[in-house]
Amino acid sequence: MSSPIKQVAEAVKAALNEASYTESFRAVRSWRWKHDLEALSSVAVTVAPLTEESVPVGRLPNTRDTLIVGVIVQKRVAVDSNGIVVDEDVDKLIDFVEELKDTFRSQSKMAGYTWRGTSHDPIFDDRHLDEFKILTSVFTLTYLGIR
Repeated sequence: MSSPIKQVAEAVKAALNEASYTESFRAVRSWRWKHDLEALSSVAVTVAPLTEESVPVGRLPNTRDTLIVGVIVQKRVAVDSNGIVVDEDVDKLIDFVEELKDTFRSQSKMAGYTWRGTSHDPIFDDRHLDEFKILTSVFTLTYLGIR
């Protein structure tokens, strides 16, 4: 039997790959989401299992599980002639990330677990943008269930 966090991460990956967006990509599930930033040429979407917490429910052997899955979006952004990041390019990518997040507002169940919320803090990794001209944006999806 597959672990619940892996099942939810696989379901999140499948939901992303089944929908249509303004950017083309193929989401992957990985325990490690670090890409070679120098070689990154197109948008990369990685689904990573992050946190699993189980607490007992009363006297029964059941547990209430909280599962958190991260969705990591990375893409090289345009720079002007002075090497400064073009804000309009960042705006487009942040809008794309919002599209991805919206997918899960309408799908309240993943692998039998109920969507509890989405967090997007911070919205992007400032160091990646400054050093590599790569927008790295991570949002997390929290799911609850009884096992």
